[in-house]
Amino acid sequence: MMALIEQKKFSNDRAAFHDSDSGVYRYCSFDSFSADGPHIGAVFIGCKFNRVDLYWTMFNCAVLVSCTFEDCVFRGATFAGSKFVDCTFIRCQFVKDNMGGGCTSTDTHWYGCVATECEGWDSLCKK
Repeated sequence: MMALIEQKKFSNDRAAFHDSDSGVYRYCSFDSFSADGPHIGAVFIGCKFNRVDLYWTMFNCAVLVSCTFEDCVFRGATFAGSKFVDCTFIRCQFVKDNMGGGCTSTDTHWYGCVATECEGWDSLCKK
């Protein structure tokens, strides 16, 4: 069964990504924590991510609509078969992990997304 999580504030990775493979997160906020290796395949609508450091995260068939990412770090993250629609990225970093593997984007679409002062965005989203 798909869980609906609404208007919840998350400040640690265990609670934040408990239903991240199949839930629906609506108007939630994720603030100031690090997470190693979460698998994210859920739907996120109008969510805010602030100062979240994601290491080896797998966005697999995730759908994110009207979400904002500010001062987030994606270390060796994989974006596979996901859809990002009207999302905003501000001062985010898409960088290599500690083994030198960069972020990858395979079959992921970035519809209407805007990135401001982001490192690694252009190489991640090139067609």
